[in-house]
Amino acid sequence: MSQLQAEAVIVDNALVRASAQQETARSNDTVGVLLLGLPTASLSGSNVAPQIADLKGCKEVIQQAQIQRNCIKVAG
Repeated sequence: MSQLQAEAVIVDNALVRASAQQETARSNDTVGVLLLGLPTASLSGSNVAPQIADLKGCKEVIQQAQIQRNCIKVAG
């Protein structure tokens, strides 16, 4: 496995975990707004949207590097 492939796996796994955490935060915010009128998860720091954006950016950079090095084929 190439270093780019290994990095892609790491980023993909981190993205899956962060996405699950964000989904939980979203659900908790919904409950908090309904019960208290406040997005409790967002206020407590459970919102990981910025990390998800960073991970998606990393994933894009890795994919572009793989394309430039002919590691993957582009559908088209």
